[in-house]
Amino acid sequence: MKILFGTVMLVCAAASTAAFAASEDEIMAGYYGNTFYVTDASGTKHMQYRADHTYMEVDQQGHAVKGTWAIKDDKMCEKPDGGADDCSPIRAGHKAGDSWTGGGGKKLEIRAGIQ
Repeated sequence: MKILFGTVMLVCAAASTAAFAASEDEIMAGYYGNTFYVTDASGTKHMQYRADHTYMEVDQQGHAVKGTWAIKDDKMCEKPDGGADDCSPIRAGHKAGDSWTGGGGKKLEIRAGIQ
């Protein structure tokens, strides 16, 4: 009986944790088909994320960079073609029209459509 109770508690705990973990699609839903802007002391860059795990970034000088993205441990990890992962915190729920302040005082914004 003790083993059965322990197993039931373990299954319930695992199900509870899974219920609160957001999927990549839930986290990224507001980004797909829209443009994500990042503004800091060096200027503004913008990015488009695609459901196939690719992205394109246009930096402050207008240079385009392509790469891949993945969600790892509640962080957005971007890997530019030929480069290394660059990871930063991300959370679900942002959508077109949202703006907020990120780490280092960066202004973050999602604008509707591909810009």
